[in-house]
Amino acid sequence: MWEIETNSNFERLEKVLTREEKPDRIPFYEHGSEIEERVLKEIDEEIFPIEEDMSEKEKIFVDLKNHVKHQTTIGYDYVHAGAIDPDFPYALEQGRAGVSLSEGSKSISAETEEGERVFQHSSKNVIGDWEDFEDYPWPEVDEMNFSPIEWAEDLIPDTMKVLSPAPGGVFEHLTWLVGFKKISFMLRDDEELLSEIVDKIGSILADYLEEAASFDAVGGIVMGDDLGFKSGTLISPEDLRKYIFPWHDEIVSRVHEHGKFAILHCCGNLRKVREDIIDCGWDAKHSFQDAIEPVWEAKPEYGGRLTVLGGFDMDKISRMDP
Repeated sequence: MWEIETNSNFERLEKVLTREEKPDRIPFYEHGSEIEERVLKEIDEEIFPIEEDMSEKEKIFVDLKNHVKHQTTIGYDYVHAGAIDPDFPYALEQGRAGVSLSEGSKSISAETEEGERVFQHSSKNVIGDWEDFEDYPWPEVDEMNFSPIEWAEDLIPDTMKVLSPAPGGVFEHLTWLVGFKKISFMLRDDEELLSEIVDKIGSILADYLEEAASFDAVGGIVMGDDLGFKSGTLISPEDLRKYIFPWHDEIVSRVHEHGKFAILHCCGNLRKVREDIIDCGWDAKHSFQDAIEPVWEAKPEYGGRLTVLGGFDMDKISRMDP
């Protein structure tokens, strides 16, 4: 165990989420980061090594230790921790060519400094008909191992809490399993199957996040569910209200029953469904893009009803000169 010196304090983030009191400073918040070890190296912090002969659980534990070290060193008020391997199997493409079946969801990208990654193909799917739906190996929450939350509780100082992330959102899993093109056809040709798929996804995520919220170390949950793009929602607002938002409402209600916060990460132009998001009871929304809805416009317009998190436009940060 290393000695932790940090000003991290979950009460700082809690003040922002309840919108009842100003914190001493703006809390740092990220939906997720893949450069934490690089950041620690840049500031000359030691990295806990992952050895080849380690078991998968040991590797996850060491990875969590590095994550905790990053969060406490930089001054975040929380750490992320959830179940071991809660992902759904998807059909993904490797790099720019070749198709492979991979266990778990991956980010959209091809060749990066970290190596080759995978991306979702809009025309390929794992579930395309009723037989696929029945045969799909749906994950069982009661068989998942939530040990990382308990490990995190032992690693973090008393002033910090866990924000437990969902393994994707309701609509996101729908697109990953069915494919965006197939969803478009199902909305017209087979709404019954589409509804069954959404309800299965929603029930799994609701059970998962309810279980995560039951841990004392958890201060809240985070669900990423990208619903839009630059000029609108990916499917119609009416269809989001029919299929997706009822499960958002259910998830938030279950988390709130445990007295925990519910944070939504959602990209895109959501102006036509903003009130729906607020009505679902989300405590906060993360991700604001200057070209769609700058955070300085969102805050005065509805920040009294929904906490706004983030707002640094990564496109500008990446492209602008220092």
